[in-house]
Amino acid sequence: MLVGTGDRDVENIQFYQHQGFVQSGVRKDFFKQYAQPILVDGVPLNDMILFTQAVPVR
Repeated sequence: MLVGTGDRDVENIQFYQHQGFVQSGVRKDFFKQYAQPILVDGVPLNDMILFTQAVPVR
């Protein structure tokens, strides 16, 4: 499974790490494509942090 979150969103980053996700990459300047800045606690997001986790087969 692949998920992404903003580089400034510490709560989301900690959540994914706590759930066993491992950082797997960064999409530089991902959030600059939007006309209006996306803010977390008043701080604009720049990069998307990617996390992966293996999904168990049932």
